[in-house]
Amino acid sequence: GFNSAVVGLSGPTSAYVANGSGPAGIAVVSDGVSLTDIATNSGTVQLTNIEMVQEVKASNSSYGPQYAKGPALISSSSKTGGAAYHGGAYLVARNDILNSNDWYDNYLRQSRPNEQYYYPGGNFGGPLPLPFTSFNHNRDKLFFFAGYEYDRQTFEANQQAISAWVPTAAERQGDFSAASLDAELCGARPDAKPNPNSILPMCFVDSFLPNGTAVANNNANPYINGAGAALINWFPKANADPFTNPFGYNYIQQLQQHQNVSLFRSTLQYNINSNNNLFLVYGLQRENDEDPVALGYFPTGGIPYPGNITTGDVSNVMSVRYTHFFGSTVTNELSAAMSFVSLPGKMGNPLAVDRFDIPGNGGLGFDYLGMYKNNNDFSVPAINGGGNNGYPNVLMPGGFFQNRIHVKKVDPIVQDNVSWQLKNHFLQFGFYGEQGTYNGIADPGAYPQGEYTFNPGNSYFEYSSTNQAPYNGCVNPNPAGNLRTSGAAYLGSCYNPTAMMYEGYADTFTQTNFTPLVDLRYTTVAGFAMDSLKIHSLTLIFGARFEHLGPWTDRYN
Repeated sequence: GFNSAVVGLSGPTSAYVANGSGPAGIAVVSDGVSLTDIATNSGTVQLTNIEMVQEVKASNSSYGPQYAKGPALISSSSKTGGAAYHGGAYLVARNDILNSNDWYDNYLRQSRPNEQYYYPGGNFGGPLPLPFTSFNHNRDKLFFFAGYEYDRQTFEANQQAISAWVPTAAERQGDFSAASLDAELCGARPDAKPNPNSILPMCFVDSFLPNGTAVANNNANPYINGAGAALINWFPKANADPFTNPFGYNYIQQLQQHQNVSLFRSTLQYNINSNNNLFLVYGLQRENDEDPVALGYFPTGGIPYPGNITTGDVSNVMSVRYTHFFGSTVTNELSAAMSFVSLPGKMGNPLAVDRFDIPGNGGLGFDYLGMYKNNNDFSVPAINGGGNNGYPNVLMPGGFFQNRIHVKKVDPIVQDNVSWQLKNHFLQFGFYGEQGTYNGIADPGAYPQGEYTFNPGNSYFEYSSTNQAPYNGCVNPNPAGNLRTSGAAYLGSCYNPTAMMYEGYADTFTQTNFTPLVDLRYTTVAGFAMDSLKIHSLTLIFGARFEHLGPWTDRYN
């Protein structure tokens, strides 16, 4: 949907919220179709476009039992054609020409990002005659409406520059000496302020191997692990001066993100006769989203993921409403509606993240597979460093390498309402049935490609009784400008996290054997009765609604 930071919507997937309620507290219904995402109970599976709706109604928690959704409800009705042809075209446009720069980008000395929002569209409607016949000659039987809009959106990803720490030029060659760390990451700043990096593990010199062997001159090159060194050199190179930006980052990158949406909606109204009316609605939305760092979010210390990951949705909504009038006092309205959403995920450039294709290691790349042979997911493993260990976070989940990420959500609804004006009573009765189905990925944080951490605080490295070493030069490389002195009198804090990667010493490795998929559904059945009794200027409303809210269950168990 629309970029929520721009158009004033809040909540995941641009959910509507109001009166302080959370994004799961408001339901959105259009022409009887529930647009609320059944997987999260927040957000909408299709946008409600103001150019394509005739009426919008907002109801709070005090409304009657005839409504199936809540506790707050936004309902809308699509436009339809009339006896005369009518239409229009429009363009809503905004760009960055008059924008000021974001405060945070200014703080990081970044330029004003390029932003463009262009929404061209048009609609047309009127009577629908049948050629070569006299049907609808009086323009009172069949009417149509069709509207289309394309949303072209370009904006700064995450609404601010991506910032992280990446291995220095010297570290890529195995040099983890105090001199090289001071020169590229940890030394004195020209503004004489304390260097925020110098108290972090990324500024530890590399003094020992886990077996207690001293690393001469803090040079890890003799102990190189080909796969680890290839991974280090696969990370982007430093592009920022850590001695001049406030946080000490050596990698800062503004990313342009595209989020394009096409919307189509059409209606057909057939006045069969004075007592019968048929109304049909069809809506189609196609959205293409880029996920430049991780799936749906921007982790701290993350870097651009070169696999060109795109997600989005293809959303179809349909509804049929049949209305029959039993004279002037009784009306029956029967409707069937359904939303069908497909959310495919795609990796546009798998070669860029193929672990066997990254340079180094004698042409073998990163040649470790793991316990489960990766389920044919040979993308570069996930790397989790907490953001301050001197190497970046790479947290794109698995499944994209073989384009196995997909989700399908189906939500059919059938309801029948009867209204009866009986003297000063207005009676309403109704039935409601819904069955939602979710088929697709169950864990968006699964890593069948494996996940590594290189953390010198791991208890094995710090406290192993067989690998203890004396306090022997294991100090912070730049104690003069620090808030405190780093290093410790035990082996663990003599490790540089990036050196651990270079030498092939991971402290943890986790792996899921596959990206889990589920096929679930729930069933809701409800009925209501309501009486609005008018006594002179006083109206009393009595009503009750009975619902069976079925749990999510496996469709095949």
